Amino acid sequence: MTGLLQAPADRPAGKRGIRGLIAAVASVGALFSLSFTTNWDDPSWGKPALLAVGAALTAAAVLLWVARHPALLAAAAALLVAATGVWVVADSARRSEQREEDKWGGASFDYDDKGPAITRAEAEAVPIGASKDEVKRILGPAAGSGIQRVNDGEDLRCRAYRAEERPAWKLYALCFTGDRYTDLREW
Repeated sequence: MTGLLQAPADRPAGKRGIRGLIAAVASVGALFSLSFTTNWDDPSWGKPALLAVGAALTAAAVLLWVARHPALLAAAAALLVAATGVWVVADSARRSEQREEDKWGGASFDYDDKGPAITRAEAEAVPIGASKDEVKRILGPAAGSGIQRVNDGEDLRCRAYRAEERPAWKLYALCFTGDRYTDLREW
């Protein structure tokens, strides 16, 4: 146990032990985590989480390198576990959002740029599972129609409504699987 409490900083190069190796891995992990913050967009809380992971791994590496007391080693271990947990949760959320983005292929549509316009709130008020006739009763006639391509799935048939908000070319597409409304897309 006394060997474990001897700080790697107090040992000669090449004999720094397992703590030295773990401290080095934590340092590389911190750099890796911090490098991801430059282009991490989804989820929105991911960038601050990765900054916290980088700081926690850096602190853990320093503690592992210099600590001579069991309480400090326990703090380093807790930081390593917490940072790993936050990284796993953030990466899982990012991958989930990427899968959702990759689900949607291109869209093909035709619409009348003078056709009926609706607000986002009106589009969101349509209940999932409504029939095409119910959607028409709720929102009125559509400005157009189209197909929403779905990667690895059945394409959706959609009714397009011009957006009342800016930009003027934006459309709300209420997409159907069979005769039932399933997805709201923006074109």
